[in-house]
Amino acid sequence: MGSRATFSVVGIVLVGVFLSSVFGKGSLTEPERINAEKAIYAAAMRQFAEDHLTTFSEILIEDWFSRTYVHNGVEWVCNYGGRSDPLDRLSEDMKSEISTALKEIEPRFRFIDSKAGFVRDNGGFGGEPAIPGSVLAGLDHVEFDEDGATVSVGSWCGGLCSSKVTYRVTEVSDNWVVTETLSWEVS
Repeated sequence: MGSRATFSVVGIVLVGVFLSSVFGKGSLTEPERINAEKAIYAAAMRQFAEDHLTTFSEILIEDWFSRTYVHNGVEWVCNYGGRSDPLDRLSEDMKSEISTALKEIEPRFRFIDSKAGFVRDNGGFGGEPAIPGSVLAGLDHVEFDEDGATVSVGSWCGGLCSSKVTYRVTEVSDNWVVTETLSWEVS
């Protein structure tokens, strides 16, 4: 091999290393991304539950990403992920991973596939959870970056009682863990 060929091979390798370092977790393969998302959703819901150990009697986890909220009697459609396709539902694998993460902690939780039966009218102030003391919680789509990922959990506990918390989730020793709360919005 001549010096020109050696230089080209070295250049290609260096470009590959550079791109890998720049794009980090954002360049996961499809199977790696799916496995990472399951673990990230589980870590975020566990953190949400731990943050609310004494606040709610039960967490009703919406198994879809696009959500509707009632505010002053008006129903609003929120789709934080910007997608409206069949991928807007939690897969059975995702729900299983979340269930495992929440297995040993309180409050209790369950997945719901419809708000019907879980929201009741409270006389015109936007409704309230049908199960006293419960909260409806839903996940936004994971957003990967070079340092790990961010994911938000939105919650509604009746009327104007709602919040959205965004967690930084990073891979530590092959486990995805919440390492920081980036923002907490409350209404």
